[in-house]
Amino acid sequence: MPPRTERSRRRTARNRIVAWLLLLVTVVLAANLLIATRVLNARTESRLDDELGHEYQKLAAFVDRSGADYTRVDRLLNAYLASTMPEDDETYFSVIDGRPDRRSSIEPLARLDLDRELVGAVGATATPELGRIDSDAGEVRYGVFPVTVPGDSRQAVLVVAEFAAPERAQTVSVLRTLLLVSVGALAAAGVGAWLVAGRLLRPIRAVSETAESISESDLTRRIEVSGDDDVAELARTFNRMLDRIESAFEVQREFLDDAGHELRTPITVVRGHLDVMGDDPAERARVMPLVTGELVRMGRIVDDLLVLARADRPDFLTTGHVDVAT
Repeated sequence: MPPRTERSRRRTARNRIVAWLLLLVTVVLAANLLIATRVLNARTESRLDDELGHEYQKLAAFVDRSGADYTRVDRLLNAYLASTMPEDDETYFSVIDGRPDRRSSIEPLARLDLDRELVGAVGATATPELGRIDSDAGEVRYGVFPVTVPGDSRQAVLVVAEFAAPERAQTVSVLRTLLLVSVGALAAAGVGAWLVAGRLLRPIRAVSETAESISESDLTRRIEVSGDDDVAELARTFNRMLDRIESAFEVQREFLDDAGHELRTPITVVRGHLDVMGDDPAERARVMPLVTGELVRMGRIVDDLLVLARADRPDFLTTGHVDVAT
């Protein structure tokens, strides 16, 4: 089994892959949420403005169609309020000469007609205006639309208010759903990254385990390779390296066997002659050439063994230009 430090290193590599992938996914999801928030808020603003514009067109159409039937501006506005039903997040009320007059029949989310500051501000409006205020029901977008009737000099406006809280609540609901989906996607990405990283690092673990298990006495183990990606190529390269190492060790063993076998005989001969050689000069003169001959033989054997050891090197034989005399 690999040492604890090796296992920790592998876990660290796997954790780093997962961490970087999760960081990338988190950045992408956060950017999507930010963009979605801005888009939804802008869409809410646009819808509120469009709704106020639509109400102004409805009022203008009613005045064009029925304005000639009324001689008093308050009766005209009362007729419009009676014929127009606001939605749950809307309210209408009229202001005549700076004082609130009538409001729509549906109870609004907040009584804006009782807001003296707002009534005072819109009562003197001579041209259509859009505005924004905060109320007990949250943000309110409103439109002020002046209305006149020939023969009635009173200054009258219709105030159309759109409560933004329901629209904001829908936006928050959508963003909450997106957030939950993003968290789920992030968790799925983490699990997937963990599994994929483990699969990608499996050949590397095999390389490490093989490197730990090989020894001088056993160089036959190889890594099983499948696929054609970079990691698979790394495993193939490692297997080829093991092939070269095994070949080198085999040559070394053959060299040692050959050296031991070839050198043992002349050494035995030299040792035998030296052991029996006495002090007689004639005997020494007869033995020394024999010893010298065996030593020369040993030198030739060493040279031959060195040539044999270099025989597997790629640069053992070189080609060159040879001049041949004709």
